[in-house]
Amino acid sequence: MESKQYQNISELARGTYENCDFKNCNFENSPFNHLIFIDCTFKDCNLSNVKFNDCKLDRIEFIDCKMVGTHFVNCKDFCFEVFFEGCQMDY
Repeated sequence: MESKQYQNISELARGTYENCDFKNCNFENSPFNHLIFIDCTFKDCNLSNVKFNDCKLDRIEFIDCKMVGTHFVNCKDFCFEVFFEGCQMDY
């Protein structure tokens, strides 16, 4: 199954994103409320200060992303699995 590609976007509609690749996206200060991500990759994205409220993150890779001020405390903990590589994660 091929992954769905998203490039250079700054907003996401409410819903489920499964087997998706996000590249060079700027989601800074975005509310990711009630979104579901399964088997997704974020590469070279700006996710600084993103609000992951009641968000499901299942097998998600963050590669070379800027994630300053982002925290995951309000994510759903069931099936919570994330991987970080080369990300800037200052808080």
